[in-house]
Amino acid sequence: MTLIADSGSTKTAWALVDASGQAVGMFRTEGINPIILTDDQISTMLREQLLPQIGEREVEDIYFYGAGCRPDQLPRMTALLSEACNCSEVQVESDLLGACRALSGREEGICCILGTGSASCLYDGTQPVQQTPSLGYILGDEGSGAVLGRRLVGDALKGQLPAPLCALLEKEMGLTVSSAIEHVYRQPWPNRYLASLTPFLSQHREEPCVHQLLVEEFRRFAVRNLRAYRREELPVHFVGSIAYYFRTELEEALTLEGYRLGRIEAAPLPRLVEFHYGNRRSASSTMRR
Repeated sequence: MTLIADSGSTKTAWALVDASGQAVGMFRTEGINPIILTDDQISTMLREQLLPQIGEREVEDIYFYGAGCRPDQLPRMTALLSEACNCSEVQVESDLLGACRALSGREEGICCILGTGSASCLYDGTQPVQQTPSLGYILGDEGSGAVLGRRLVGDALKGQLPAPLCALLEKEMGLTVSSAIEHVYRQPWPNRYLASLTPFLSQHREEPCVHQLLVEEFRRFAVRNLRAYRREELPVHFVGSIAYYFRTELEEALTLEGYRLGRIEAAPLPRLVEFHYGNRRSASSTMRR
């Protein structure tokens, strides 16, 4: 069995794949970001959330694509996965490379992530060759769920949104000054809390102020992340729930900034399975010939 994972800061999606390339199990655990979590937290999460779902099935190799999997974190994540799953063949890569392989395969393009956080790179068909640093939801992460939520909270509590919309936000999401301060400054995972408010934006996207907020933030993503690549002729591909559910506003923003929207996938995992096992099937066919 092969285990393929796509991990963000909020959740991790796992596929257990047999030798023929068929997914025999699809699992979810909490997000595993090695920049945020300690070794003990990661090991506990793998032991308590992942291993019971795998059961007695033996995992021979693992492909793990994760947020926070920078070069300095790769040996650490490799060791933690190897120990937890009793597997010696472990390959850990960034979530951005996973997005590139899922979205663009072996073709050149600009590949982006818009989920709880955001990221982008220029991809040459093999690997990212240029990347604008995302910098997290405090310093960057433009267009992400966390930043959209942060803007929504700030605008609502500072009276920048219509009063009826602010009242709805308090009624439906429980947003008050005290609740916002509690979640953002005192409780863990403030980025997840802020991103959890984006369904409200989706439900009220026809409101002119909400539409303006969305388009402005996606334009900021393009200006502050994509412009550095100077490759406006390339399609811009996206993976992530924010890109998927706000496709209309995202496309409007990209068009205004002179870009062409390419492929959008809510999640990369199915196409990552196809990427890895498509390679094997192609190699197998070549050997038979």
